[in-house]
Amino acid sequence: MKTLLKNTVEFFKSRGHKIFTFIIGLAFIAAVCFGIGKLSVSIYRIFVPNNIYTDPIYENTLYGGSVYESRTDVMYEEGSAEFFENYLSNFIMQDMPNFDDPLDLNDEYIISFGIWQAITLNNYQGVYTYNSNGSFRIPVKDVEMYASYCFDFPRKIDHRSVDVCGNFKYNFLSKTYTVPAANIDSYLIPDILSVEEGENDTYIITADCYEGNLVSSEAPEDDPANFRRRVVITLQNMGIQNYNAETGTPVYRYMILSCKTVDETADQGESTAETGEIELN
Repeated sequence: MKTLLKNTVEFFKSRGHKIFTFIIGLAFIAAVCFGIGKLSVSIYRIFVPNNIYTDPIYENTLYGGSVYESRTDVMYEEGSAEFFENYLSNFIMQDMPNFDDPLDLNDEYIISFGIWQAITLNNYQGVYTYNSNGSFRIPVKDVEMYASYCFDFPRKIDHRSVDVCGNFKYNFLSKTYTVPAANIDSYLIPDILSVEEGENDTYIITADCYEGNLVSSEAPEDDPANFRRRVVITLQNMGIQNYNAETGTPVYRYMILSCKTVDETADQGESTAETGEIELN
């Protein structure tokens, strides 16, 4: 026993520092590997952020009409003023400039429209995961998909941060837009005056645009001071795209072909009877 103890002491006296150095070296290498691993995950998450969708299945099952499928209500008769007021609400709120072709639109308006379509879907279905500060992120592919459901823009979109109907920051590394908890205090809402069926399955919608306010509980269209402009919007009926899974209500698709201001000084509720259009309200 004494011999074993003596040999052990002599062993550590002669080689102890080498073993200690070896252990320290292993610990250092392990720490470096752990740090590299953490950094790699962090870098990866910059480009591929997690927790965007509340359910991963959404990433591959969403389609452009899902916004309308979620909010389609049997109360809205297809082709009625209420139907188009619901359908065009996110378009009107952008306060779009006049255009004869969606190709003439600045990308910022197309991006903002796509974002608001995603916001609407999130309000109904909770598709995107909220962060602790109340914000959430929307992938570029979703923004383009929702926008293209109503706009024909066969071109590459120049994605960047936009300040149209809200301030939305673009992260070019993760290719996502961040929707802040507080979006906007005011926006435009439509009051559909008339719906006219045109040639080749088109609809001509005449609407007054009023400035809405999230703070006020009063109906904006009740106050002439909120009137901003009257627009005529031409839509192309693309037919039924899907059916609401719960109600069976058909989900229609209308492409927005043009939007023009017809009279910026028009009085609130001015009759359109003399234009030959169908008066609805």
